[in-house]
Amino acid sequence: MTEYDICNTALAYIGQTETITDYTSNTTASALCGRLYPIAYKNLMEEYPWSFAVKTATLTAVTDETSEEYSFVYEYPSDCLRILKLIPCPDGQVIDYEVQYTLDGTSDVKRIFCDLEDAKVVYIMDIDNPSQFTNSFADALAWDLAVRLAIPLSADEKTIQMVQQFRQMAVSKAKLLNAKEQRKPINRPNRYIEARG
Repeated sequence: MTEYDICNTALAYIGQTETITDYTSNTTASALCGRLYPIAYKNLMEEYPWSFAVKTATLTAVTDETSEEYSFVYEYPSDCLRILKLIPCPDGQVIDYEVQYTLDGTSDVKRIFCDLEDAKVVYIMDIDNPSQFTNSFADALAWDLAVRLAIPLSADEKTIQMVQQFRQMAVSKAKLLNAKEQRKPINRPNRYIEARG
């Protein structure tokens, strides 16, 4: 599956027969998909910790920068869409951290400030290959994109309302299936107790 497949599915959901193969064609649908797909994708990814997109990584320390409030400064992962938590968390506590942006006129530099040495981060990863999406997520993304495309491409209020309802159902279904897929603890018999019995 490609992002163009998702775009074409979204177009079909609002009754458009036109399909696209790139974002550079001189068509309204192509131009709109090129602008709206990245927005729909990133918003939906940030909305929920999708199991296929959650990543754990060791943070890279920035040694030439300091903070008056925090003890450690780390680089912000380049493929991070949203931080879920920092680990390890002593005694189960939530680690207090702050993300700051440094604007130098040419690029935006993000830094993570915290009081945790050798910190790791759990975050939602920016995935550039839609073939890694689950089927339910891809469908939810197509419906999300359809909502965004329906306003400029369809003047029909019923169509707009319909895709909004289907978007909500598709996202809820994707979240439910994702939650069922998460690892759950298995009650294994205690071999020591069994051996004694």
